[in-house]
Amino acid sequence: MTDVQDISLSRDFVSIAIENALSNIGSPIANEVSVRLNEIYNCDFGDCLEHPEYLNNVLKQVFGQSYLHVVKLIQDQLANMSFNRPIESFLQVIAK
Repeated sequence: MTDVQDISLSRDFVSIAIENALSNIGSPIANEVSVRLNEIYNCDFGDCLEHPEYLNNVLKQVFGQSYLHVVKLIQDQLANMSFNRPIESFLQVIAK
């Protein structure tokens, strides 16, 4: 696979993991996080691979200190992909 394909797949995995983790909490929450990402940063869940700090900030706004629970859910979703360098970096930044 090419680097472009790898990045595209990684973006898809991150997007799905975020959506699944948030949907497990509740669809309105997933929608609220998505809307805030779009309104504040003009991005979607897939863009968070390149800008995990965006997701980190929005999760802190929505969940306060409980954002780490959501981070754990996302980490669980991506556990099998943590060998992937971009995903590993993404996971490190959202956990700060």
